Amino acid sequence: MNGQHIGGRSLARKALRAGFYWATMQTDAKEHVKKCDKCQKHGDMHLAPPIELKTLSSSWPFAWWGMELLGPFPTTSGQN
Repeated sequence: MNGQHIGGRSLARKALRAGFYWATMQTDAKEHVKKCDKCQKHGDMHLAPPIELKTLSSSWPFAWWGMELLGPFPTTSGQN
């Protein structure tokens, strides 16, 4: 099963469609994908963050605060 670098479940289904079957097929496929260097480099790129994450350091906890003020809201007949 060469070509696309797909997830373990998809790999197991592809092998099943090709006529292969064994009891631990799905588990083995997931383990193969975890260990495959090419699968890790090229598969599931949509799960990677779109940009590099940066840390934000603060001189003390809660140094930056944000607040949103809303209202007044109209009351209903039930005073909610």
